[in-house]
Amino acid sequence: MDINFIKEVYEVNDEQARALDINKNIALHAGAGSGKTRVLTRRFLRILLEENCGVDDIVAITFTKKAALEMKERILDLVNQFLMKGEDSLKNKLKGIKENLDGANISTFHSFCDKIIREYYYKIGLEPMYQIIEEVDSETILSKLTGEILEEFLRDKRYFENFDFLFDEFGVDYVSSGALGFEVRKIYKKIREKADDIETKVRKITCDNLIRFYGINNETLNKYQKIQGLFLELINELDKRYTAFKLQEGLVDFNDLEIFSLKLLTDYKEVREALRKRYKYFLVDEFQDTNDIQLNILYNLVADDEGKIENGKLFVVGDIKQSIYAFRGTNYKVFDKITKKIQENGDKLLLSTNYRSHDSLVKIINELFNDLLPNYDSLIASGNIDGEALFDFCFFEKEETTSNQKSNEADIIKKKLKSEKVTLDELKVFCENDNICARGRNEELSYIIQKIRELIEKGFEYKEIAILLRDRSNIDEFERELKKNNIPYTLVGGIGYFERQEIMDIINIIKYFYNPNDEVALLGFLRSPYVGISDDLVVEVIDEIRKGNDLAKISTREIFDDVTKTILKQIDYIKKLVPFYTTTRLVKTVIEEFKIKEILLAQEGGIQKYRNIEKFVEIVRDFDSKGIFTPFDFIDYINNLKTISTKEGEAFLDTEESDAVKIMTIHASKGLEFEVVFVPGLDRKLKNEYKGNFVYDDEYGIIVYHELKDVEDNLFKKIKQRIDEDEMYEELRILYVAATRAVRVLALSGYKKDEKAVTYISKLTEKNLYEFKNLTSQFENFKKVKEKMPVEETEEKIDLCKKLSFKIDFSSKATISISRYMTYKECPRKYYFKYIAKIDQDDLLDYYEDLSEKEGIKLINSMKKGTLIHSILEDLTKNAEYSIRKKIKEVLGAESQEVKEEVERYIDNFLIIEEEYKSLCRGNKVKSDAELSFKVPLPNSSLSVFGIIDRVDIFEEDGSLNINIIDYKTNKIKRDEDINKIIEHYRPQFMIYSYAYNAFLNNLSIGLKKINNYLYLLDIGKIVKIDYSQEDLEFILNDIKNIFSNIEKSNFNDFKSLGCIGNCKYNVFCGLK
Repeated sequence: MDINFIKEVYEVNDEQARALDINKNIALHAGAGSGKTRVLTRRFLRILLEENCGVDDIVAITFTKKAALEMKERILDLVNQFLMKGEDSLKNKLKGIKENLDGANISTFHSFCDKIIREYYYKIGLEPMYQIIEEVDSETILSKLTGEILEEFLRDKRYFENFDFLFDEFGVDYVSSGALGFEVRKIYKKIREKADDIETKVRKITCDNLIRFYGINNETLNKYQKIQGLFLELINELDKRYTAFKLQEGLVDFNDLEIFSLKLLTDYKEVREALRKRYKYFLVDEFQDTNDIQLNILYNLVADDEGKIENGKLFVVGDIKQSIYAFRGTNYKVFDKITKKIQENGDKLLLSTNYRSHDSLVKIINELFNDLLPNYDSLIASGNIDGEALFDFCFFEKEETTSNQKSNEADIIKKKLKSEKVTLDELKVFCENDNICARGRNEELSYIIQKIRELIEKGFEYKEIAILLRDRSNIDEFERELKKNNIPYTLVGGIGYFERQEIMDIINIIKYFYNPNDEVALLGFLRSPYVGISDDLVVEVIDEIRKGNDLAKISTREIFDDVTKTILKQIDYIKKLVPFYTTTRLVKTVIEEFKIKEILLAQEGGIQKYRNIEKFVEIVRDFDSKGIFTPFDFIDYINNLKTISTKEGEAFLDTEESDAVKIMTIHASKGLEFEVVFVPGLDRKLKNEYKGNFVYDDEYGIIVYHELKDVEDNLFKKIKQRIDEDEMYEELRILYVAATRAVRVLALSGYKKDEKAVTYISKLTEKNLYEFKNLTSQFENFKKVKEKMPVEETEEKIDLCKKLSFKIDFSSKATISISRYMTYKECPRKYYFKYIAKIDQDDLLDYYEDLSEKEGIKLINSMKKGTLIHSILEDLTKNAEYSIRKKIKEVLGAESQEVKEEVERYIDNFLIIEEEYKSLCRGNKVKSDAELSFKVPLPNSSLSVFGIIDRVDIFEEDGSLNINIIDYKTNKIKRDEDINKIIEHYRPQFMIYSYAYNAFLNNLSIGLKKINNYLYLLDIGKIVKIDYSQEDLEFILNDIKNIFSNIEKSNFNDFKSLGCIGNCKYNVFCGLK
């Protein structure tokens, strides 16, 4: 491979160029900011350009749906860049790639598995129309089933002895509090993440595992084995019921997608061989965030039955230092496994040059983490960021709350109630088993506020600053402080939604209605603005409830005013209706009865608060619409949803362009970068001791917590220690991800804890942080210079052009190109050969053995002519200056003079048409695009239609837009009726073009005056305007839906039964002339 050639053509560095060797299997270990996405997209395109391969022959796997969308967009941008370079020999291929890109197999692992299962569902006994349930649904179903199973087992005499042993060891509260059920679900999910069969593997390795490990057999060990046996039976029963429930309801979860795909590949040789043959290349991104099942799926697809991977078939990229999704069941160790496999006949390569961060930060990050993370691959500074950088830190002393302080808390709050308002967390002291909330982070917040002000004075903008949080626990404090100091901020990625006060308040009353024993929930609602009872009266209400009085009786007491009495009666009345209401109706009743809309809209920021309530109603409506839950499952559902939502996986910044500080979780920041990064809360413990009483191990199965005398090597503690270490290193990798988001400024903060606590700070302070700080001391004199826009560019014009950036949308379920529709309407047989049989027209030359030499040359010339003409016209619209005749000669070479003259005639006619066109245009031209791709959803359909427009000109007139859509045609025209035929043939195409642009502009705050459609007839030098009615458009839209909604049901096996026009290039197969 010519490295220099690859570097020049694909605009990559040495490391990246080596990773573009498409003849080798490669495991690419790519550091933060090293350009792995650049390599992925260019490898994808290089395969298409240089191999005998179509878009749908390649599978590209990404970690998130967002990453899949971005990869398609980047490949599209890359294709457009290559088209702009004007290499005519590639233009036909590039245009084909562009048209077919929307159907590319670029998706998450789960989406790819779903595609396999949809094709072969019948082999594993699934319903063809199965539904994929979300994680929150799965969690809620499992929670409900676990509760039912535990109740049954507790009444089953067969398990009395097992439960007695369990109670002796862990107490009755372990079961009644739900802790046992939680652990059953947790271990069950771990087993499923590994695809371990409960009967054939888990039972086998769990049976007598303690006796095997210790080599002894006594009464104590038998007791623990019986506890493990009970736990195993609970898991086994949960698996049976969960599986039966999903089968009955036609549901699969995300684990099922992986397990079923692996089963299809391992148990059915014909499936495995068919998919190996279909997919020629695999590219997998973020491989450190895959798991063992996904690795086995991949092996079955890329390796032959002897385990050998064909050269160039597999490319994986990842960075173990950025593996931060263990809570999703990922296992970074699989990256090492696949790397070793690839090295059997391929290469392990490194991408180390960091183009994101300032050189000083790169050096500091290397120094910080080279001892903290095992097998650390150092980043290489790129010199890409000019100016100075800043590394700063501030760790504060913090006073811990003692048990004595806690014991006196209730008395303090009671005294406080007499003179001032107290918080809900303070009031929780009156409810049993509730902890007092932690003290605030005032000093840390003051530090961050001060630093932000200093940075703004240096020329930074608020939108360049990010505060990255490990979790959501202190969001309200950050918001409060930023708001108090008039610093604009935005919460990114949905962070903090369930922590919004208006949401917590409405959740509280719903919790109380479904569980009247939940005093904390009632307490929270009574204190909310929706009710507004004073703190001292809230305490009175709670006391009365504990005496056994209901709210209706409590409301008669004289201490309450009339408004409070009415509210208490309302709550009591609605509570009686709960069994008869859906959750949606209950929530709407609460909103109406307590005037929540009116109350919120009267507050500061009320519109946003009420929008949050509307979103909550949508969540509730979605819960009811699933049809698999009862209203009383809602509390579990919402708790699960809150838990899952804290594990933020990605952030969309498209709508976060306001000049505001970004607040998000570290997980949400992965893949992003910011000029300034604050990482607070580094007092978080890295070693949170494993609190569970059960663990699961690949070798020993289910292991219960146990203590044995005279035994040094305790099996449970051994596994627990490994889990604790894995979690600690995961936390350190999370910190690494946060640090490597920073371009120029990285600031760390938190509170010191006692010496025994292992925290981020205790690990960081093993290094001389002051030395790193001194390394960036020159930042004190640094001023950030903002880039100035050219004077002649008006802000209005820039904003307009930005809005008119027409980006393709890849989000629909199925996409139909306009050319496919036109082909089907022209000839169903042609559609079959081109899109079902996938016979490329370029390949047809091999079948035209009976053509004369003159006819063969004519066929080749028509292909060259089309590419050349569009290339020249595109350049002319950009006012490119070069010799047209010289370009014609370069492309057509030794072709006949007649062909060259024909092309020149088309160009001359184009220039004639352009003069006439100018007289039809109204307003000032603000934008012109060539080869403009679009995708737009069809109304009331899951289908979208895709196309490429030759040219779009946009004119601004009196504050509104005139859009001119132009298409070039070289059709031969001998008489006037030929023009009419051409107009009728292409009218549907223009209808879709206009429909797409109209739909696009409707989403922008831009006035649309008119869309005009023009056809350039280059054969005769004439411009034709295409008009149509709304009825015509509706017919075409419905026609596309009717054809392609049922296309999969069409019988293409007997293609001769399809209609045929008999005069296309495919007629050699039809036997018709």
